[in-house]
Amino acid sequence: MSTWFFGASSDWSQRIITQLEGPVESFGRQANPTKNINYVDYQPSAIKPFVDSLELLPLPDTIIYNINVGATSEIESGMGYEESFRVFNKWWMDNREQLFFKTYLSNWLTTKGYTGNICYITSQISVDHNPDWKHLHMYKNLRALDYEIIWNNRNNNINAYGICPASNEVPMDWADYIAGKINTGDLGKQEDWLYGVSRNYNNFSMIKWKDWEKV
Repeated sequence: MSTWFFGASSDWSQRIITQLEGPVESFGRQANPTKNINYVDYQPSAIKPFVDSLELLPLPDTIIYNINVGATSEIESGMGYEESFRVFNKWWMDNREQLFFKTYLSNWLTTKGYTGNICYITSQISVDHNPDWKHLHMYKNLRALDYEIIWNNRNNNINAYGICPASNEVPMDWADYIAGKINTGDLGKQEDWLYGVSRNYNNFSMIKWKDWEKV
């Protein structure tokens, strides 16, 4: 299995990369020759030249995105109009480039007739509707946009799916489990398109969400 991995700089990403089967082309916001990480710039002016450069590479079996921008500020109850807009605008400015990058690359892959796998490291938070998280409006908006990209990929015959690591309790153990599941090549192949990783002591399992019913 060959892989392109975007967001390769973190220790968590590196843990997954070391366990993936086959060759991996790694990309990050900072190049690191020691870790074989190539530089990628998510600025709009740099996206097209970067994607054009991918023409030199054979298309991979799997693409993995672990592109994050840190904590998301929230519009809190009782917040004034101007402050609410400031938070919303910051959320959009912080995330628009990586969202456009994934959208543009998806469209490029579709023109190439790509039918491989795309794994989005995301969150299940926007699909299970837990009322305990009703205050996380902006974060849920962000992850819902991930879902739209996933669904559009799937409608274009790309086997796209999302995985939520679910917890930071034992992050490297989570990475080991997720890498093993990606290596099977089974994720997203049926009606399942989103997976949350659950842990009961040292036993891991996956919570699954299915695709919408096609009639």
